[in-house]
Amino acid sequence: PSAKRSKSVAAAATSARQGGLMATPAPAHTAPTTATPPASELPAPAPAPAPAPAPVAAKDTGGPSGAVPELPASALAHNLGFSIGGQRRSGRVRHVGDPADTGQLWDALKHFERVWRGAQIPAAEVMRDVGGVCGLHVCHALLSADEVRALRLVFDAHKCWAQYIYGTSQVVPERADLNSVLQRIDFGPVGCMPEGVVASQSPMWPIGPARSRLLQLLQQRMRAVFGPLLPWDDTERAPDMMQFTQMRPNEELAPHYDSRDRWGEGIASLAWGQGEGLDQPEGEPWTLCMRRGNARAAHDCVDIPLPAGTGYIITREAQGRTEYCAAQKVAHQRCTCCWLHGVQTQRDGFVARQSVTIRVYAKWHAAKG
Repeated sequence: PSAKRSKSVAAAATSARQGGLMATPAPAHTAPTTATPPASELPAPAPAPAPAPAPVAAKDTGGPSGAVPELPASALAHNLGFSIGGQRRSGRVRHVGDPADTGQLWDALKHFERVWRGAQIPAAEVMRDVGGVCGLHVCHALLSADEVRALRLVFDAHKCWAQYIYGTSQVVPERADLNSVLQRIDFGPVGCMPEGVVASQSPMWPIGPARSRLLQLLQQRMRAVFGPLLPWDDTERAPDMMQFTQMRPNEELAPHYDSRDRWGEGIASLAWGQGEGLDQPEGEPWTLCMRRGNARAAHDCVDIPLPAGTGYIITREAQGRTEYCAAQKVAHQRCTCCWLHGVQTQRDGFVARQSVTIRVYAKWHAAKG
């Protein structure tokens, strides 16, 4: 039997060699003969090289890359859509038609609902007409630290962020010639277009069932806290548009109007840090910048420092809808009676700012009626 096995192995090797499956040995050759020197005359062996570090497997991002401004490394504890080298990192979107990994999103939402304190929260103090700005109302600590941590996971599930340009700075004089840039994802009614300038303008993403649940929870708390100051209800004035925003430290969202005749009355925002701040687990403080004046200069300037976890609403003159504008301005036309609003993140900060803005799409409801 062993002889037959040897013959079959040899036949298989010959067949594989003929078929190109096995490398054929090189022809033998005779090396020249040289005398071997004594051991005392041999050179000392070279030291062995240090072992190379084990390679780190690259994460499959599943999306194209493009140059974007670099974020500080400390702001990358969660997915902000960037890598250390300043390249866009879109992440893997596993479900067509959604900017998020929907499995990860549902997991984050379930965790958010576990830590959610409900619509009514204890000791929710509302400051009205802050800084003398009619229609600007603020509530500190609208979000708890646990709720903020859960919202970070919701943001981390989203992989496709668009880079928006919001015009030139009016807050920092030395940046007056620079555009304000931030990252955004807009969700809303089918066919609704987002505001702002973006490289590839495209309609808003559908809100979808998971984010619809998130929108329901957030707007319920805003209505419970701000009461009649926020003119939303469960009928045609129910919010149906949600915007996620991310801003780096020392970045500015230039003062601007949200379209005066496009959105319904009342715009609500909640903001927190993408990571913990030095003094606050919800993140670093930031500044709400309110401006009023003509196109050449702001005559009234109100800067309002706010802690992470704050919620605020703008209505009436603070929002600047055509209905409340004495000059009846529309779209983004300037006037001297209504306020523009902007954001300045901490100049020496290291944590990016994340926020959710909620609106009512007035034209959509008008079309349905």
